[in-house]
Amino acid sequence: MATEMSAAQHALSIPEIVSTIFQCLHSSSVPYARVWIRNKRTGRRVGRNTVWHLNRIFFNWGLVNHLWNREAIHHLWRKPGNPGSINTLHRLFLLVEHNRRQLYANLVESAVLRTEARQWEHRDILRDVVFPKMKSALLIVVGLGESKRKKRLCDSVPPLGNNSISSLTVQPSDPCWEDVPRRQLETVLDQIPDVFPNLETIMFYYRAEVNRTAMQRLGARLPRLKHDKYSQLEVVEDK
Repeated sequence: MATEMSAAQHALSIPEIVSTIFQCLHSSSVPYARVWIRNKRTGRRVGRNTVWHLNRIFFNWGLVNHLWNREAIHHLWRKPGNPGSINTLHRLFLLVEHNRRQLYANLVESAVLRTEARQWEHRDILRDVVFPKMKSALLIVVGLGESKRKKRLCDSVPPLGNNSISSLTVQPSDPCWEDVPRRQLETVLDQIPDVFPNLETIMFYYRAEVNRTAMQRLGARLPRLKHDKYSQLEVVEDK
């Protein structure tokens, strides 16, 4: 025997209302959880934002019914990845069947990426996947500490298919910026124009040392670049 829906149940089955509920959560003034990490070298506590709590809510809401699941997928893939974990764009797509990757790539607007070892067997997983909506990205440069644990230097930027990324933020995986040596950073910089050819803005967070020639080479290969913020970089002259 069918049960009659209440007014609230009926409202929560209307696509426009469900979409508004998700949008309100996504635009919440407190969408992140603050995580504090103690730097082993300096002893200082460094704060980081994580989107884990927000994504967990979307995931749970997606279990309600088909309508809520469809809306949840849209929001979960809107900004995939988490700066505080290894759940970055390429690694998340490893969990997706090959014939469905483009479906989810069409939803991505911003994402977290990270440098990997050149020997990583999945580095080309997204080479032929197109990201038509993606406009910004965060690139995590994996420092020496994590590289030593993996016994591989992570100085390779995994390629992406055609994309319209115009804004890129670069930061290290460790709050201690000195964990990323100059040569590794310059190797990463040389790959940025190949992966992100349409950049208009590039920003660097935390301190690092980089050769002036490397920065000039980067700028010369990004013809659309309008804004760069690298005041925290220590630009050194050629020796």
